[in-house]
Amino acid sequence: MHGLGRSHFRIVPQPSRGRAEVVEGVMRFFRPGRGVSLVVAEVNGAPGIVALRGGRPMAVIVLASRDGLVTGIYAIADEAKLSRVR
Repeated sequence: MHGLGRSHFRIVPQPSRGRAEVVEGVMRFFRPGRGVSLVVAEVNGAPGIVALRGGRPMAVIVLASRDGLVTGIYAIADEAKLSRVR
């Protein structure tokens, strides 16, 4: 998992690898009780997820895949970039 952001997340210093590490990182940000809704979306032609808090985007996640398996997760949480999300 690669991450880039300022407001809601810390920039990920190095990518997470392996199922357990990725799931732990994802759940840290989107665990129940944080008031976050996840919406499946197409992001620049790729499968993705938009994380909303209070109806406003707080992150966009793009899933890279090969042969039906997720091979990469790229998260963007930069407020300036998210201001263009519709």
